Amino acid sequence: MHASTKQTKCRNVIDENYRAELDKLYVIDQKYRKLSKGNYEQYRNELTQTDSIVAVKLMQLISKKGFPNEYDIGLTSANKDFMQNFYFIIHHQLATNIYSPQIVNFSNVLVKALNDGKITPANAAYLIDLNNGTTNYELRLFSVQGIVKNN
Repeated sequence: MHASTKQTKCRNVIDENYRAELDKLYVIDQKYRKLSKGNYEQYRNELTQTDSIVAVKLMQLISKKGFPNEYDIGLTSANKDFMQNFYFIIHHQLATNIYSPQIVNFSNVLVKALNDGKITPANAAYLIDLNNGTTNYELRLFSVQGIVKNN
């Protein structure tokens, strides 16, 4: 270590309890989706009930503790696309859900989280559009299909 380099201790503390609460909600959210193997009509009543319970509980947690991001709950609950697992609960509150009616609209919470730097613009846009049944905020993403080289 250089003599001029000063180490500072990380002041960030992961809220393990908050993460555990969110992870429990995610497990409940996914239970009937996994059992259905894609046949959601078969579990329509169960999906409606669990979607409403986890959405209301998630909104209560966010109201009490704030919108969580990686500095609050870490990344162990996030998937490869950097979507926290609890985002799927918000996703399932889409305005056009034919299996489970929307109980909670998370749009205002998402806008606040975006303005506070707690969620990426791409994730916020995606979830806000789902919650409102719109494409107003959708980010146009594309993938590279190939590279053309001039000789």
